[in-house]
Amino acid sequence: MNLPRTAPAELRGVASARWLADNLGAPWLRVLDVRAGTPVRDERSGPRLRTDDDPPRFVELGPRGGWLRAGRWPKASQPSAAFLRGHIPGSASLDVGGRLFDASGALVCGAELAMAMSEAGVGDEHTVVLVDEGCPAAALVASWALRRYGHADTLILTGGFPRWAAEGRPISRTATKLPFASFTARTPS
Repeated sequence: MNLPRTAPAELRGVASARWLADNLGAPWLRVLDVRAGTPVRDERSGPRLRTDDDPPRFVELGPRGGWLRAGRWPKASQPSAAFLRGHIPGSASLDVGGRLFDASGALVCGAELAMAMSEAGVGDEHTVVLVDEGCPAAALVASWALRRYGHADTLILTGGFPRWAAEGRPISRTATKLPFASFTARTPS
């Protein structure tokens, strides 16, 4: 991993707000805000009847089955309203449902994921911290997708954006456009 030597040894897939604040602005770090403008939830309670106005959500297909996007998702690639109201300085917005899943709800192919990450400013050399709404469904799905295609340097911010804000950490309303990066999606084994 690209984690600095100061990272705690127990850091396994998560980043604390303090650790992120200490490393914010590092050239090897990318922060992706995955908060959705519409509710995102994990559907672990079993099947249910679906309607055309079903809210978007991620459905887990089993312990080794991965995830499926279900419900109606907005087509816009604009940052979410939550991101525009305030976000971690230097972070980029990523619409997990719209960019990492195709029209049928399945995970995009490696080339499409590589393009989405490259456009978001994430390259092979970057450690990614995913920031969610405190309920980590979108962050877990994004982390799973990145790891599935070989990018293990992926962390989830503990407590998400609500914890960051509650701790009085800096918040920005300025959207940052990160430079295009080179992301390689490796074939899952």
